[in-house]
Amino acid sequence: MKGLRAMLQIISSIVSMCNLVFLGTFTSCATTQSPNVKVQFVSPRVGWISGPRLLQTTDAGHTWTELRREGYGTVEAEDIFQGRSWMQFINTEVGFSVGGSGVAKTSDGGRSWSSIIVTDGQDQSLRSLFFISAQEGWVVGNDVYYTNDGGNRWTRLSKTPVGNEPRQRKIGVAPTYAINNPSLWFTSSKNGYMARLDGEVYRTHDGGRSWDIAWQVDKSITDIFFISNQDGWLVGHEGFVARSTDGGQTWSAISTPTRADLTSVFFINKQIGCAVGYESTILCTKDGGVTWKQASINEQLKAMPIASVTFSDEAHGWAVGGASDSMSPALSAPSNLILATDDGGQTWRRIRL
Repeated sequence: MKGLRAMLQIISSIVSMCNLVFLGTFTSCATTQSPNVKVQFVSPRVGWISGPRLLQTTDAGHTWTELRREGYGTVEAEDIFQGRSWMQFINTEVGFSVGGSGVAKTSDGGRSWSSIIVTDGQDQSLRSLFFISAQEGWVVGNDVYYTNDGGNRWTRLSKTPVGNEPRQRKIGVAPTYAINNPSLWFTSSKNGYMARLDGEVYRTHDGGRSWDIAWQVDKSITDIFFISNQDGWLVGHEGFVARSTDGGQTWSAISTPTRADLTSVFFINKQIGCAVGYESTILCTKDGGVTWKQASINEQLKAMPIASVTFSDEAHGWAVGGASDSMSPALSAPSNLILATDDGGQTWRRIRL
């Protein structure tokens, strides 16, 4: 099963490259059905959902406006794992998307975008990004690149760690895919983390110029999230959750009531958070992750995959995902799966846009 999952992810990665920034030019495969891959809020009122359409809300999710149906800011992916690490909004106006050999930037909340070449054009491997401000950020492919002027100029800092090939094969992840789509998080200009499908977590103390192994586990890790400089979370396959309370120096695995693959985690504060994943899984905790409970979804979703989760405040949250299925129009674009909660994640309802 693990080997099959890895193979499917590789195939979906190739297909999803139709929506990458390729040598500064956007290309599209005109896929008609694909999941939503990311939801993000930068304030209690302003947020975006990215998938086959780019949707924005400026009234705390009461209404959503379609900004774009194709091009930069949208993602057409065959699997929910693809695309979440490609895009990030920094504030109500500035956002970035990465892919291929470059990035795209918006300065008007996602309505218009411009492309910027990052590599020399020979490296088309860029898949992940993380910005700590509108000026300072990193993108990762085969190499790690850095900008401190809002993406106008980029500096190559280091090679992306290759990892341990025997371990990668042991957990069913192809070595060539292990470094694809790493989840990134920087808590400062110097301190950052890279969590990967090969179960390895790397950290840097010099802004990405060098990386050391911080932890490894025989589970594919799909997301990393820090609620403070000290408190961080990892999620991954087979219900995997781990926590750090010392700034990522050490990690401890935590038991959860699911074996489903988890894809995204978000904490509102140090005590309250939720993780989502395949099989319509939504787990939430109110005690800092000591215990997790399966949330209630007020609709039969037939075990649809959930890609991303976020909250705008302690009560209101959103989760998105879906599945590409030409035989099931209810699962199709343009909006695919969107869930909302008004009670801090205890119960969720479906929104159709």
